Amino acid sequence: MNLSLIAPHAGALPIIAATLTAEQYEQTIADIQRFRGRIYVQDEAIPASALDGSGRHYNKLDYSSYHIVARTHEGAITGVMRVPLYVSGAAVWFMQLYHVLERMEPGPKALYSSAIQQFIDQSATTYPFIVEPGGWAVDRQISEKLTGTTLVAATWAFCQLIGGAVAIATATVKHNSAALLKMMGGINCLEGTSNARFYDPFHRCELEIVYFRSDRVNPRFAAMVEEIKGQWQKREAMAA
Repeated sequence: MNLSLIAPHAGALPIIAATLTAEQYEQTIADIQRFRGRIYVQDEAIPASALDGSGRHYNKLDYSSYHIVARTHEGAITGVMRVPLYVSGAAVWFMQLYHVLERMEPGPKALYSSAIQQFIDQSATTYPFIVEPGGWAVDRQISEKLTGTTLVAATWAFCQLIGGAVAIATATVKHNSAALLKMMGGINCLEGTSNARFYDPFHRCELEIVYFRSDRVNPRFAAMVEEIKGQWQKREAMAA
């Protein structure tokens, strides 16, 4: 598996990421959006009408986010993760997940908004950044068994490389996405309550909101995170 980190062309931090020309960058974003759109429609996570005429699951957030892309040795995409980056203390309404909250009834919306903002505020003095892993898609027909796990570990590695971050992820219950995040060290602050998960009418499945901190990873996966960091840092040294 080849794992690359794609930086936005504007506002990128000085960390290792694939160096692309403007044309290559646009083609990579288009490839990511088509891949994500195809997988989401196959999984019935979105209707086919959510794709544009070229099959892209278009979102302007893609252009201001980092992306982690897994490919086969032949170059075919097998998995993607979008990682928007915010400064510490950002308001919850500024984040992509707020679109999910807006589809909730007033009571649950207020509960989740308050809980998320409290987590953000409590983390502000310790972690310089917030990331919002999303746009997570894996082609299970051609991917390696650990592609999903590797994408999450790579997100942890990214957070450590930028100097520390907390993450807030809206993860599906099906395909065990939320369970994987929690197994690797994430937490659902509403675990054990009737609000631990909720049904989202757009994605047509149950979701959980899972937090994690870059310096707290299940020891079982710490070596994987370090290996990914080492690979990216080695590429940076070779490119220098």
